[in-house]
Amino acid sequence: MSSLYDPLGIVAPVLLPAKKILRDLCINKQLGWDDDIPVEYKASWEQWIEELHHLNTLQIDRCLKPADFGHVVSVQLHVFSDASTVGYGCVAYLRMSNDEGGIHTAFLIGKSRLAPVKTITVPRLELTAATVSIHIGKLLMKELETTPESVTYHTDSTTVLHYISNETKRFPIFVANRVKQIRDFSEPTQWKYVDSKSNPADVASRGVSASHLLTCMNWFHGPKFLSSSESEWPVQPHLIHDEKMLEETVTATDATQDDCSHNTKIHFNKEFELLQGCESTRGRVPRTSSVYKLDPFIESGILKVGGRIGRANIPKEMKHPVILPYRSHVTSLIITDQHIKLANAGRNHVLSMLRETYWIIKANSAVRNVLSHCVTCRRLRGSTCD
Repeated sequence: MSSLYDPLGIVAPVLLPAKKILRDLCINKQLGWDDDIPVEYKASWEQWIEELHHLNTLQIDRCLKPADFGHVVSVQLHVFSDASTVGYGCVAYLRMSNDEGGIHTAFLIGKSRLAPVKTITVPRLELTAATVSIHIGKLLMKELETTPESVTYHTDSTTVLHYISNETKRFPIFVANRVKQIRDFSEPTQWKYVDSKSNPADVASRGVSASHLLTCMNWFHGPKFLSSSESEWPVQPHLIHDEKMLEETVTATDATQDDCSHNTKIHFNKEFELLQGCESTRGRVPRTSSVYKLDPFIESGILKVGGRIGRANIPKEMKHPVILPYRSHVTSLIITDQHIKLANAGRNHVLSMLRETYWIIKANSAVRNVLSHCVTCRRLRGSTCD
């Protein structure tokens, strides 16, 4: 893997799957350096090796400007970033316009990194990827012989755009440090939204095989809209700068998801191991598992209920509620919070509201246990003294 010399990151998405295999083997405490690779990893590794010969057909023009392009009148730098539960990545392009209205985009550099072993939310990974974009932008502005007249950063995360454009909200340390780096070297107006399908950095965040990369024209030439007039570029979404709305966004992405992800992964360790890498598809868990009948799957590092209800015309959180264990501090906190919001309502009412977002194992018992310790309920429903 280390013998692939690729300083510009042209085939960075191909290296990501191999990096993941190596890291998984290294964190397996039962394996020694001289042990044979386990069967489940060996097949993936051999397939990755077999695919490498496809890279022999890859050709990239070393000159950024085509020979017959003519006089260049405009030069722009565009950097794209993306993240997934597997990793995060960035890619940069030089967009040139000539005096005849012709446009050419050239690949400059790509980056692809694995997500940390410790699970963090996808919005935080997206923010980390945006920070890497800033470093790439600084590097290219220093190294390019022709100074671009503008630098534009693209992300498919509206949460990241909220973070960057915010002027008043105080964020958690993780978010605040990265937002500061971004704001120190760029202006909020330089950040644009791009939909996931048009984001070329998508393959860098998920990793692809060598044969698949050769078909990813977006990766080598940038998204199609860069080759068209700026008036035809994607319309930017309207960002609501309401303080309460921003606070809810931060809470949902940075607190609730982190807690739920960490909470379910203590309790459903085997299920996570079996379903890892099966995001957006349904995996298989043993019949002995307490979540077997729920057809579980992983989304953004969180275990959720699957099944055909996904086709129903109801909100997404109701289609695939978050799975929570029976005995858990986080589960108890969520039940208590819902109970208080419902003005100390009874068990059935609390259960009904919880099931719009969460699926708690042995929910009846879990809710009954929490409510039995509610001081307010015991005082209101206690028998009067003679």
